[in-house]
Amino acid sequence: MKFITFCFIIITTFGGIVWTQKRHDRDFLYKEFKDKTQYMNDIKSWRQQLRQQFINNLLSLPDDIKKSIIERADKELIEKWEPLLVMEFLEFKINGNRNHYEGKDFYRRDKLMDFILAELLTQNGKYMNQIANGLWLILEESTWTWPAHLSMQKAGEGLPDPKQYVIDLGAGESSAYISWVRLLLGEQLTKMSPMFLKRIDYELDRRIVYEFLHTDFKKWMGFEGQRVGNWNIWINTNMLMTGLLSVNDTLVLDVVKRAVTSADNWLDWYGEDGGCDEGPSYWYEAGGRFIQFLFYMSSASRHHMDWSSKPIVKSIGDYIYKMHIDKDYFVNFADASAKQVPDPTLVYNYGQLFNSSILKQFASYLYALNGGDKFMLGHQLHEYFIKLDAYPHLKVESPKAPQPIESWLPDLQVITLRTLEGSAKGLFLGAKAGNNGEFHNHNDVGNFVIYVNGLPAIIDIGVGVYTKDSFGKHRYENWNLQSQWHNTPTINGVQQKDGQSFASRNVTYSKTADDLPVFMADIAGAYPTGAHVRSWIRKLVFNRKSNTVTIDESYKLDKFIQPFKVHFITILNITQNDGQVLLKDKDVRLELNYEHNLFDVVVDQHKTNDTKLHQMWGNSVNRVTLVSKIVDKLEGNYSIVFKI
Repeated sequence: MKFITFCFIIITTFGGIVWTQKRHDRDFLYKEFKDKTQYMNDIKSWRQQLRQQFINNLLSLPDDIKKSIIERADKELIEKWEPLLVMEFLEFKINGNRNHYEGKDFYRRDKLMDFILAELLTQNGKYMNQIANGLWLILEESTWTWPAHLSMQKAGEGLPDPKQYVIDLGAGESSAYISWVRLLLGEQLTKMSPMFLKRIDYELDRRIVYEFLHTDFKKWMGFEGQRVGNWNIWINTNMLMTGLLSVNDTLVLDVVKRAVTSADNWLDWYGEDGGCDEGPSYWYEAGGRFIQFLFYMSSASRHHMDWSSKPIVKSIGDYIYKMHIDKDYFVNFADASAKQVPDPTLVYNYGQLFNSSILKQFASYLYALNGGDKFMLGHQLHEYFIKLDAYPHLKVESPKAPQPIESWLPDLQVITLRTLEGSAKGLFLGAKAGNNGEFHNHNDVGNFVIYVNGLPAIIDIGVGVYTKDSFGKHRYENWNLQSQWHNTPTINGVQQKDGQSFASRNVTYSKTADDLPVFMADIAGAYPTGAHVRSWIRKLVFNRKSNTVTIDESYKLDKFIQPFKVHFITILNITQNDGQVLLKDKDVRLELNYEHNLFDVVVDQHKTNDTKLHQMWGNSVNRVTLVSKIVDKLEGNYSIVFKI
């Protein structure tokens, strides 16, 4: 099945194409590896060069950054190591909480990284005892798999089965992390005891390397032809680092080959537009991990392996600036957050691969948003080398956000439009069609966001703190994932349904005779049969001269049950007048103009009790609902105009 192109085309009874998902048999990661494997024939010397380069780059950091790293490590010297308790691990099964255990797990690794960096900076042995303690604690952990992913084992969720190891995101992260510890401090650890490296190799071999080479993890490896998401490239990048940094000579290329062929399964499902259907927040774990993967493949082959001739690779990098609105605001469909700052080093690496000044300058812009030099105090030991490598370049590039006037991603079916090129002034529109089976999906076919002068006006609420109910059969009981809390219609009292078959059809992006951008999609396919909707064509027209976004909608129903509703979500204050809803706060003003004879207006509110949503939007979000006054009419059309 690896060499078959999969094309799933769902045809409605009305003859329109609902959704096409196509596999591209590119396989160019493996082809490049196969053709140039001979350049990886001296991994040992490459490892030592990488280690020395890591230390040299670390020592080259400005004195104030080095001082801060050492001060943080000194402060943590007096703090005791926290145990990881079994009842904290079991919390996920008991009440769905995954954060208590994971938080302590992450902090343990962050603390160890502080000691490692401080030791490499001072080289005086001061931190080695605590490095040994932290490392041993990690090696002694019953599992590196996160509680939320333990359902991958045959015994199911709960506690780890000592007879089965599964490789998930957590196991992959720990594997790469430990491999870096081995590379950077192997000599010092051996002086303390030769058992350290033996124990590291033993744990990596039994938990990771053997399982990776001999088990096909259906959830993420993709060897059965299934579509895979960011788990694939995220884990494979960590497997690649594990192999290159720590695996013995006879197995290094086996691990690399396995990672490469599995990563091809991820890349083969990517659209040519480079769009990430999980949203910009997950670009870091998809496109961002991908450029890490290419970085280490290129480096280990002494830069003989090269993918700069592949347009799809550049498109994956370009995606992140195309979704940028202003400052730390990004288009946030699916589980993505409206506010974020992507890792500037990964953006820079795309710019470096393609010699793109746009990406390099955007990386410098993001570096400033990340707090400048404070960014270099961040954690994640297994990602720190790339930060060190990019740091001097980020400092000298001119920071600039490209803010393109329009970006159309036809495979992803997403459009972004703004009033002025290179500016947040005026209106920004981000809109999507797509389907309700996307990774980290919300039921949001036809959804859109509007920003005014770079600030949110019509919003996508996004996702809250992950719990057990964030995934699985109860996912769409979460209110903020439902279509009635997106900027979409409720038809005959029925919301959109989840699943790949619930999708848009006949999606187009075009220009009018007056050069006005028009995004159009029939979103009827996103609703189940109970909605009795034959077609629901949503057309968004963007007018830069008048600073307006017009929604022209036409619909055909098979049956009338109750008046339809059109929802709009906002955090702004609401004032109602006949034919107009004014959305306003001290910084933003947006008019919502509607046909008074066709709609009544209902305004309600939902509290954002979730910590993540509360931090993003405040105490609550508001919903403006236009309720149709038309009764028993099976066809109709209407217009709604948003204006600054």
